[in-house]
Amino acid sequence: MQFLMFNNRLMKIGEVINGYEILEHINSGGMGSVYKVIKDNKIYALKTCFTTDVELIKRFEREIRLMESIKHDNVISIIDKMTHNGIPCFIMPLCEKSLDKAVKDGLSDNEKFDYVIQFCLGVKALHDAGEIHRDIKPNNALLLNKQIKVSDLGLGKFINRDSSILTPTFAPMGTMEYMSPEVYSAGKGRDADKRSDIYSIGNLIYFVYSNGNSPFRLDASLVEGDIFPIIEKCTKVSPVDRYQDVSEIISDLKTCQEARNTPLSIKDAISKHRIGVNNAEFSDMIYRYLLSRQYTSLEGLVVDLKQIGAERFEILLANKKTDIDNIINIFLSTYNNTPHYWLQFSDVEVVVGRARSLLKSTNSLSYKQALLELSVNISKEYNRFAAMEIVGRMLADLSETEMRSLSVFFKNNKEAINDMKDSFRTSIPDIIEAYL
Repeated sequence: MQFLMFNNRLMKIGEVINGYEILEHINSGGMGSVYKVIKDNKIYALKTCFTTDVELIKRFEREIRLMESIKHDNVISIIDKMTHNGIPCFIMPLCEKSLDKAVKDGLSDNEKFDYVIQFCLGVKALHDAGEIHRDIKPNNALLLNKQIKVSDLGLGKFINRDSSILTPTFAPMGTMEYMSPEVYSAGKGRDADKRSDIYSIGNLIYFVYSNGNSPFRLDASLVEGDIFPIIEKCTKVSPVDRYQDVSEIISDLKTCQEARNTPLSIKDAISKHRIGVNNAEFSDMIYRYLLSRQYTSLEGLVVDLKQIGAERFEILLANKKTDIDNIINIFLSTYNNTPHYWLQFSDVEVVVGRARSLLKSTNSLSYKQALLELSVNISKEYNRFAAMEIVGRMLADLSETEMRSLSVFFKNNKEAINDMKDSFRTSIPDIIEAYL
């Protein structure tokens, strides 16, 4: 015979509470337990506070108030509520699985977009009602008939109306992997606002699009290039640098989904540019196109770069200064992770020429080094003197501080660079020459 802990006493499977028969225990969280129950041949979930602790009971009652105040398709609803032996309980729909399990089972591209957008809509409904969640994570997103339900509002609060202090100042609230810096800081939990939820949404998006990897350390290589900028903006350390409203996240996610489902033609973008679309709009079109592409070879990227052209590539970089690193990531990852057996000799100059443009556009020393390394290697591999000449210009583009900071790179590549010297139309700067 199976027994379950219920309100500080053992409860037998089959016991009935207000007409709801306990069938099985589903799980237990920080302050409550969830059970599968049946009434009138319909299956539900019953959640109860599993302790008589006064503070936890107050928090549980606040969860009920929060849920009752929201009527939205993407927020879990209360079907019934009752008190059992002085302890509050409520009935809610029994969902199929959590988003955590759905991700681990595998999701299609459109399912990822649909579920994350639905979750954001649920959180937006909370925020619009003057509430914040404070414990956003994949386990608190439940799936029912292809519909995501924001659940577990146990740490939620009314932003302006909830004056009760239910958490000691030393106790951070939420789940560490998804917790914003201001919530994690001791004593700051009650100062959280909707931007704290937005930080957690960013980590949830990372979990979904990295196919279940922990957001404890965000790795851009595990997420598609169009999604990672959204994650980065959500998870800025300072709340003022994040999205300020969930609607902005929803808008950017829908833009990405639309771009993936309706691939942009470079030819069409150029045609629009010729007939009057301004540089900023043109750059947005090309940037979205590059983010949506899943290059399987360097040749594919080169075809697109040639179609865009050198002049328009410079326009792109001038108008997408805050996104330069994402463009460089596409460039480097395509070179490093895809074959390029059929690259035409003349295409090598295209690759190195665009690498030079990117080098001049970024302030990142590590990206400058990676672009130099790519350019040196591919110029030597194909023995292209014109490409080597561009490498010489790239060396001259560096500041003196950058040259000194890259001393190890120059020493490690001195043989290759010395072999190229005859192709350089510009002399090697003295600082670099000293390392060769």
